[in-house]
Amino acid sequence: MMISASTSKQMWQTLLPAGIKSPVKRTVLLGIGNELNGDDAAGVQFVRLLKDNIQENMPATPAVLMIEGATAPENFTGTLRKFQPELVVMIDAALMGLQPGEMALINPDETEGITASTHTFPLSMLASFIKEEMGCRVWLIGIQPEANDQFTPLSPVVCAAVNDLAEQFIHHIDTLK
Repeated sequence: MMISASTSKQMWQTLLPAGIKSPVKRTVLLGIGNELNGDDAAGVQFVRLLKDNIQENMPATPAVLMIEGATAPENFTGTLRKFQPELVVMIDAALMGLQPGEMALINPDETEGITASTHTFPLSMLASFIKEEMGCRVWLIGIQPEANDQFTPLSPVVCAAVNDLAEQFIHHIDTLK
């Protein structure tokens, strides 16, 4: 059901084995979640952190599109269609029965039993639509939340996981140059 990677480095190596040059040339990083609900903001925070770091430390990467999908990622399907991705990676907090801050690489078609309740409709439906309409691969990186209390920031353990995931993405892309 779930393909897990023990580290964020392994996840990026699995998703982008040859980087964004080949075979995956156009990659979308879609951050999902409610930024007002504690750890549910993990996906949105990941994209924001990555945007800041890439703009500061790396030249623009036209093969990567970063989207803050928030609680309605389906609103960005037009943007996705224009970009014509080969890979869409959705990043979201997900109740998976893991330790807080642990991550798993998940095939969105197999998200039975994984809870993410802040979305307007299930991620499996969005993933199916994207795959059918755009003919690309779609994966979910789930981050186990510690707390999703309203009006609270990310917990330290989830914040550390988000930072690690962003750092490993930047490092992985940087090593491919």
